[in-house]
Amino acid sequence: MLGVVNVKLEESEVRYVANSGVQVLTSISEVDVAAVASGIPVRRVRSHSGGSSYRGWFWSSTTSRHIVTVVDVKPAKFVRLPDVAAVLKWTEVLCASRGWSYEVWTGAEQVRLERKPKPRPLR
Repeated sequence: MLGVVNVKLEESEVRYVANSGVQVLTSISEVDVAAVASGIPVRRVRSHSGGSSYRGWFWSSTTSRHIVTVVDVKPAKFVRLPDVAAVLKWTEVLCASRGWSYEVWTGAEQVRLERKPKPRPLR
C-alpha cells in the first residue's frame, strides 16, 4: 500500500493544456493557477441544444469567474481499494496545499425506472 506521510510538493507534477493549446508540465508548487483556470479542458463537456446550463462550468457571482475544482471520478468499488484510497488522499493533500477544492465522485445512485402503460381512454 502506498503511504501518504510526506508529500513533497516540488516533486509532484502537474500537467494541463494552456489556452494556446500547448501542453504544460510543471510542479504543483510552481503551477500558475491563472494559466490552469484559463486553460483548455482536457475532457470535453457535452451539452445539448435547449439545455438550461452548460454542465461542467460553474460561474461564481461572488468572484465573477469560473470555479475551478479538481474532481477524481472513480467507481465506488475502486475507492475502497487501499492503493486507490492512498492515491486519492495524496491528491487531496496536494490540492489542499494550494487551497484548491477537491472531491471524489463515484457516480449517482442507481435509479430504477418502471415502464408504466399510457392511460387509455374509456370506451
